[in-house]
Amino acid sequence: VFGQVSDKDQAWEDLHRLSRDEKSDVRWGVIEALGSIFDQVPDKGKAWRILHRLSYDAECDVRSIAADALRWVFSQVPDKDQAWADLHRLSQDEKSDVRLIATDALRSVFDRVPDKDQAWADLHRLSQDEKSNVRSSAASSLRSVFSQVPDKDQAWADLHRLSKDEKSNVRSSAASSLRSVFGQVPHRDKAWADLHRLSKDENCVVRSKAAGAIGSVFNQIPNKNQAWMDLHRLAQDDESNVRLSTSQALGSAFSQVPDKDQAWMDLHQLALDENNSVRSSAAEALGSAFSQVPDKDQAWM
Repeated sequence: VFGQVSDKDQAWEDLHRLSRDEKSDVRWGVIEALGSIFDQVPDKGKAWRILHRLSYDAECDVRSIAADALRWVFSQVPDKDQAWADLHRLSQDEKSDVRLIATDALRSVFDRVPDKDQAWADLHRLSQDEKSNVRSSAASSLRSVFSQVPDKDQAWADLHRLSKDEKSNVRSSAASSLRSVFGQVPHRDKAWADLHRLSKDENCVVRSKAAGAIGSVFNQIPNKNQAWMDLHRLAQDDESNVRLSTSQALGSAFSQVPDKDQAWMDLHQLALDENNSVRSSAAEALGSAFSQVPDKDQAWM
C-alpha cells in the first residue's frame, strides 16, 4: 500500500524501524517490501544502507532475501560498486540457500555489474558448488549470460561438464541451457553429442528437456539423421512428459526431418495418446506441420 498511504514519510520511518526488529521474519519482510517499493521511498540512500546492512544479517533467510532484493533494485541503488560487492560476497555464503539465491541474482544483473570478469568467475565457481541445486542454478544461468561471458571456452566446458553431472536436476538444467546457447557454443559437434546422450538419460525430466532442445535446434544439428532417430524413439517413451515434449519438438522440426512419413505416423500416434496433455500437444504440432504432412485427410480427421 506504500504508493497509496497519505503519509509516506511515516510509512518510511516505520519500515526503517522494523528493519532493526529483533525477529528475523520481520527483518525479512522489510527487505521484501524494499524490493517492491525501492523506487518510491523518499530516501534511497537510507533504503540502500538498510539493504546493505541486512545482507550481513545473522540469519541466513534474511541474507537470502537480501540477495534476491539486489536482483530487483540493482539498477536503482546509488552505490552499484557496493551492491556488486555484496552480491559477490553472498555468492560465497556458508549457507547453500544464500548461494542459490545469489546465483539467480547474478544471472539477472550480469549485464549491469561493474566487474564482469569477477561475476563470471563467481558463476564458474558456483557451477562446481557442493550442492546440486546451486549447480543447477548455475547451469540455468549460463543460458542467460553465455553471450556476455568473457571466456566462452570455459563457459562451454562448464556446460559440457554439468550435462554429465551425477544429479538429474543439474543435467536437466544443462539440457535447457544447451537448447538456448547451441548456436553460440564453440564446439557444436560436442554439444550435439551431449544432447544425444541426454536424450537417453535414465531420468525422464532430462529426456524431456533433451527432446525439446533437439526440436528447437534441429536445423543446427550436424547429424540430422541421428537427431531424427532420437525424436522417433522419444515419441514412444514410456513417460508422458517425454512424449509431450517430443510432440512439440516434432511440430517444430517437421519440415527438416528426413523421414516425413514416419514423423507423420509418430504425430498421428501421439494424437491418439492416452494422456490428454500429450494429445493436446500433438494437436498443436499437427497445426504447425499441417501443410507438410503426407496425409492431410487423416491429419484433418
